[in-house]
Amino acid sequence: MTRIIVQDFVHELPLTHTKTKHMKTAETQKKVYDLHHEHQLWMNHLNFFEDELKIFKHRLEEITKANNKSDVLKMVEHFQNAFIIQKNEIDVLKHLIRLAEQELVAYIDKNPEVADKRKKEDDAVIREKIARFEKLFRQMKEEYMNFVAKVL
Repeated sequence: MTRIIVQDFVHELPLTHTKTKHMKTAETQKKVYDLHHEHQLWMNHLNFFEDELKIFKHRLEEITKANNKSDVLKMVEHFQNAFIIQKNEIDVLKHLIRLAEQELVAYIDKNPEVADKRKKEDDAVIREKIARFEKLFRQMKEEYMNFVAKVL
């Protein structure tokens, strides 16, 4: 099940930053500082997921040392691959957020005197990717926790 989810995930989150064409309206615009705050929040969440992956990897090493049955080792390899893919996606998302932050800085630099009142196009694409990542990460985590509970 996770293999399909992980593969779907890779296809749904391209490695390049693409913008969708949104009409600039009051609903799609946010204050610059609100966007910055949202970027910081996303980065903190991604850092947390990254820390969780480190813990998961460490536990997987313990499982490998304690149990060398072929079916267990097959699942260990499965989760090692899933963790690599998740880490790569975290890196991609962090990169997209850094690019968005650079755009904010350039936007503010144009007229810093009114930066607190300025609005900019919302980062809906990144928000959707973050939400999708979080959903898939939780699914992978649930499957991993079920596996750990069975073998320990």
